[in-house]
Parts: sequence; C-alpha cells; structure tokens
Amino acid sequence: MKIRNRITAILLCALLLLGCMPLCVGAAEGKAELYEGLYGDDMLFQQGEPMLLGGMVRGGGLHVTGVLLDASGKAVAKGETIANKSNRFTLSMPAPKGGYDLYTVVLWIEGVEFARLERVVFGELWMASGQSNMAYPLFESAKGKQMFTAGETCNPDIHVLNVPSFVEYEGDTERFPDEEQRGVPGATWYKGDSYSVWSLSAVAYFFADSLQKQLDMPVGMINCALGGTSIYTWLSRGAIEGDTPVKDDLTALGRYVSSDDWKQTGHDVSLDMTVNYNKKVAALGVFRPQGLLWYQGETEIFHDVPTDAYARAFDLLQRSWSYLFVRREDDALLPILYSGLAPYNYGGDRLAKYNAAFGRMQQLRPDVRAFIPNYDLPLDFTLEIGSIHPATKAPIGERMAHCALQMLYGRRGSTRSAAVPVSVRCEDGGVNVTFAYTGTGLAFDGDVPYGFSVCGADGVYVQADAEIVSPDTIRISAPEVPEPAGAAYACTGAADKANLYAVEGDGFRMPVSPFVTDPDPIRQLWQGRGFLTFDFPQIWRYAAEAQTGFSAPWSAKNAEIEYTSDAVRGSAVKLTANKKTFSLRSVGTYKDGAKKPRYRELDMDYRLCRAMTVQVRNDGNMPVTLTEMRLHVNNGWYAPAANDRQGKDNVIPADGQWHTVTFDLDTLYRRGVVCGATYSRAKLDKVIEIELRFAGDDSAQVSVDELRCTPDGSNGARVRFIPRFGLAKYPWDYVFCAVMWMLSPFTKK
Repeated sequence: MKIRNRITAILLCALLLLGCMPLCVGAAEGKAELYEGLYGDDMLFQQGEPMLLGGMVRGGGLHVTGVLLDASGKAVAKGETIANKSNRFTLSMPAPKGGYDLYTVVLWIEGVEFARLERVVFGELWMASGQSNMAYPLFESAKGKQMFTAGETCNPDIHVLNVPSFVEYEGDTERFPDEEQRGVPGATWYKGDSYSVWSLSAVAYFFADSLQKQLDMPVGMINCALGGTSIYTWLSRGAIEGDTPVKDDLTALGRYVSSDDWKQTGHDVSLDMTVNYNKKVAALGVFRPQGLLWYQGETEIFHDVPTDAYARAFDLLQRSWSYLFVRREDDALLPILYSGLAPYNYGGDRLAKYNAAFGRMQQLRPDVRAFIPNYDLPLDFTLEIGSIHPATKAPIGERMAHCALQMLYGRRGSTRSAAVPVSVRCEDGGVNVTFAYTGTGLAFDGDVPYGFSVCGADGVYVQADAEIVSPDTIRISAPEVPEPAGAAYACTGAADKANLYAVEGDGFRMPVSPFVTDPDPIRQLWQGRGFLTFDFPQIWRYAAEAQTGFSAPWSAKNAEIEYTSDAVRGSAVKLTANKKTFSLRSVGTYKDGAKKPRYRELDMDYRLCRAMTVQVRNDGNMPVTLTEMRLHVNNGWYAPAANDRQGKDNVIPADGQWHTVTFDLDTLYRRGVVCGATYSRAKLDKVIEIELRFAGDDSAQVSVDELRCTPDGSNGARVRFIPRFGLAKYPWDYVFCAVMWMLSPFTKK
C-alpha cells in the first residue's frame, strides 16, 4: 500500500510539473524582448565588428545568454550579460567573416529561449539618410522602372532594414519625444529579392548592388530618409547643446527649442530640431555601419540657411553619428558619401553656392568625405514627383560605391571624391585651377568646354573659355575680362551642360565639383543664360511644373533655323531667310493659357554688362545688315548702339568670315531711334528676351554664335538725351517725343 501511495504521489507531481511548464516558459518569455523593429529574420550584421543585441527585461539582474549557430547547428559564437538596473541589456558576440553562409541567433533569459533570428548573414553594412531625393524609391527611378517593367528580380544579396517614414511614439506619429528612443516601431528587415525592395531608396539600392558585386559580399542598407526634412531634424539634443556655433545658428533661425520648452505635440517633422533623430536614428546605435550615404540640403536652400551654417551642421552630424555608431572615445569618423543637389530653380544663385560649398566641405575632412555631383545627369522627372526630383538615380549610387571602394576597400585609383580645387592662380589674363582626385587626368565630354565663367575685381562673372593645361589643371579665361580675379564652374541654375570630368584608368568618369574660387567678391554669378552659347537646340527650362523641361532656346522670324557644326567655333545657329528682313530671338517666355510668363530661372539683370558682342558670319552671296539688337522688357524694348555708331547699320560682307559686332549698353534707344531718347543700362534689370534683326535679300544665309557680356562694376550712367529724331511707330510715340524734346535742356549726360 505504501509503495502504491508513493507511486501515485510521484505521478501526481509529474503531472503538476508538466502542467506548469507552459506557464513557466510563458512567464520567462514575457520577461525579455529585443528592441522593437531592429532585429528580424534575413538581417545582416557588419562583419569584423561585435554583433550587438539589445533589448529590455522585466526586472533587473536577470541573466541573458545568446548563441550564433551555423547551418549545421554548431555554435560558432556565444555571449552573455546581466540586465542593468534600467531593465535593459546589450549582449555582444563576435561576428564571423562576411559571406553568404546563413546563421541562426538564439537568445535565452534565465535559460529560457525568448528570441530566435533565422537566415542571418554577415557582410558590409551602410546607412542611407537625407530627404526626398534619398527617399526616392527604386520603382520610380528611370532604371528601376525598366527593371520592374521587365520583371527583373532585384539583387537577393542585399539586406535592408527599412525605417518607416513616420514613426509612432506612444501609438501616434504626431507625437515627438524629447528623449532618444530605443526601438523603431514598424521597422522591418527584408531581402533584395522581396517585393518590398521596390520601395527602397533608389540611390541606396544602386550603391548596394554595385558594392555587392564588386566585393562579392552581402551588403546591408539601413534605409532611413524622409522627404522635406532639415538637417537639424537629424541631430541629437546632446550634439546640439555641445556645439555652440550650431546652437547659435538654430537660435538665429528661430528654431532652437530647449528641453524645458519642449512639448510632445505640435512639432514639424520637416523642420524642428531632433525630431527624426530621437524617433529614428538614436535606436540604430546598436549597429555598426561602415559609412553613411547622405543626400540632403534642399530644405536649407528653401529656408535661406547660409552655406557656412549648413557646413557646421553637416560636420556635427558626421561627428555625432560616428560616436553613435562606433562609440569611440577618440576623433575617429565614419566616412560620409554625399550627393550634390539636383538642378532646380531655387531662385538666384542659391543652388550654385550650395553645390560649390559641398566641394569645399569635402576638403575640410578629405579622408572621410566624398562629394558626388549630379549636375550632368538627365533631368527627366515625373509630374507627380516634380522636377526637383530627377528620375536618374543609378549613377549617383554607383558613383558613391566607386568612392567607397577606394576609400575603404583598397580599390586602386585617385577618384575617391569629385575633383575639388586645391590651388588657384590668377595670372597672365587667366585663372589656373589645380585639382585633387583627378584620376589619370581631366577631360571634357566633347570638344567644347561648357559651364565656366570668370570675374574681374568687380565680382561680375561672365561666360568663359577653358583649356586643360595639365592632367590636374585647367585654365579659364574670357577676352571680356583681361585681368580676372576669380573663376567658377557649373554654377548656373541648370548646369546640365557643364562637362569637365576626372577620368580613371578603367574608363570611370566623375564630374568635377562645382566651384567658385573665391566666394567673397561675388557680385553676380553667371546664371541662367545657357542660350547665349548657340550650341544646343534644346536647353532645360523652369516653368510651371507641367511645362518644365527642354525647350528651344531661339526662334526665328521670316527664316529657317538650324544648329550646325563649325570648324572654327564648334557650333552655331544658321538662319536661311525667306524674306528680306528676318530676325533671331531668344525664347524667354512660354504660353500658359492666355498668359506668357517668363521662364523662372532666367537671369534678367543686364545692368552690369557694359557692352555685348555677337559673332556673325554671312554665308550667302550678298551683304547682310545687322540692323538692330533689341533687349525686350515687360513694357517694350531698348536698342543699344552698335559698334559705337549710335544705332547705325552694321554691314556683314559675304566673305564667309566671322565678324564681331559690339553693342554699347551705355547707349540705349527706346524702341530704336525714336526721338533720339537714350537711356543707361540701369534700365536693363528685367530683360526677358534678346532679338537680333537682319536685312538682306530673301535668300540670305547668316550664322550667329556667342553673345558675350563685357562687365562693368557700375550700374551705368544716368538717363541722358540726345536729340535724334526718327519715324514714330505708334501714335503715343509722338507724345513721348514732345515730352522728351521739352525736357532735353534739363537732361544731363
């Protein structure tokens, strides 16, 4: 009986233990969890760095252990830690060498499993961040659309941690904590062959794809960008508080908010300091990316943030993110590969100054920064996304990968960044500019250089010629500026024709950085007058978004127009007349219903041009007369004197030679020679279009090339009057003539 009772007691205990086991496991599982959104199946850890697994426990002092298993189930790495008093843990394990082998990560708390990660790989991890041109998705890009339409499978050896555009805090995307968060709700890992990859940043995808193929190694991307965001939203409070100049910049912008004044609601995710750092970036500190991809700055241009303030914020971002991801106590910095800003009409010369500043920023930390211009890429866009977002993104990512290979992975070459000026010499009527990172040498794309300008001591830039005088040096000059004081390159609103490259031995080409050799004396950059070269039948124009794109720079009246090659000048516009009088007119306006607005990027200010010259060749058999240049303004036009002859005709002989015709902009005739009233170039602040008028026979042929400005630092003389009557064209011209005649004794030259 005693034996039977003992057996019964043992069975009852066993049943009780078996019944309690699920309760015990459930209780253990509820005691620990990994940080939300940061870990998952198919994830990638950086090879050669400790793999960190962070999370929370329900009670301090608990024992957390982990193991890394290979495909056979063998443990290849182990780790253990004790949760701290804040109920958090960070478990570290050594990472194996990168490759395509798949691993499993298993974590236990107090001996009970609470997390398992499958198909984990090790390779090269990078982070991509910035605003909309970085967030621009693969399926919207030009090459991505082709891939999607063709049904291509994207690279399966790319692993992506996607951080949502808008992250929740306390269940609400409109709430913004002042504290740095430990997890990222909604973040997920996926592989490059999943459907989700089509929403990955196009720049990040093409970077990762190129790097993976070159290294033969899995590549991971942390995709963390948001359109329209300021750089200050990506900075931590600690970094800002510790950097007085950046804090002062924020205060000057009216955007500094102290912790005491911080409220969790009512913030602007695009502009307010720290909002994206706290919700998205801070939690990513458990990873060890090898570098950062950055494409941002448009928001700062829109809000007139000075370039020096942006450079300070950029430097702070690189320093503070390096500390976040590396946790080093020294000054070691993560490399940052950053794109220039795409051509867009921001108004004035703001874009030019920013892109030039990006080149200078690279020189401040040349070993850990690479600048990648994009002004030479196609400007095609979709109306839904807008012209500020060119669809061509693949070359940007591929150029970034090229720089990364040379900077970090031992690839031979010297184009690890866009070539930037390191020496400038103004001498002998030109500006010699020497560059770093020129590869095997500088080269133009084509025979004719574009995008160059020079200025004199007055700081007024005019279009210029350029020649390569050595593999790393160019010479920039213009006959209109005999003593240049500075030079600039690719500093127009639409600089897509600029064509100077650094060439690597394998044929790789990197566009040279936009630059202004001396930003201090700038009075007027050469902006928005690409039509004056006469080299392109189509140029980029900014209009209403639906009409922005390529359009003709010139139109002809009473003549056929064509663009021709010329052995002397490279190219020219040729007019074949069908009447005895004909004209060539720049296209500065476009039709918008009943209105004719001007193109938005057009530089209308000609007040600083003392004179203008044009090259003309008579290709026919009879003399042709250049009767007039007309500078059209909103309410009429002015005709400058030609060759200092106060508007007298300029006869171009039929000799097949190029002739220079000079127009004196200090002598402007209202509607030609009506009444002889003349004005100074102070009237030329809003020139919409330029017109050249010719007279000859009805089969005349004329070639025209290069309208050039001769600058002058003054704004021209005062209004003056020279009695010289002509035939009035309109009735009100007679009234105008009478008034001017009465005022003539009182008008001073």
